[in-house]
Amino acid sequence: MYCTISCIPAFLVNVFFHENRIGTFYSGGKTPPHTVFFVLDHAARSFPNEQARLDFIESVNGIVEPILGPKGIKWEYNIYEHPPDNWRVNGMIPPVQQEELWQQWIDRNEAVRYGEYLETKN
Repeated sequence: MYCTISCIPAFLVNVFFHENRIGTFYSGGKTPPHTVFFVLDHAARSFPNEQARLDFIESVNGIVEPILGPKGIKWEYNIYEHPPDNWRVNGMIPPVQQEELWQQWIDRNEAVRYGEYLETKN
């Protein structure tokens, strides 16, 4: 999924599973038998326009539906788009707009110090 929608390093795709026991999750006042709810925190880039947002949603649906749909699992999600200026990895602004540096992050699958971040500040 890392490069299916928009190429980002795999280490930045975090998945947390929180299983809820029967009777601890309700939808419409009932405990649904088969439900998945997930959240996408979208911080790497802002959607440049409405069509890009809709294309991203269509891509997510195209990945999730073939997995959960045939199993009869109800699925729901929300996308939170955060200002990229607030995003930090190991205290660094991820170099999303700097193609060569960003490619290093993708290739090494880790945050690579660069520029002003080469020296640690005490």
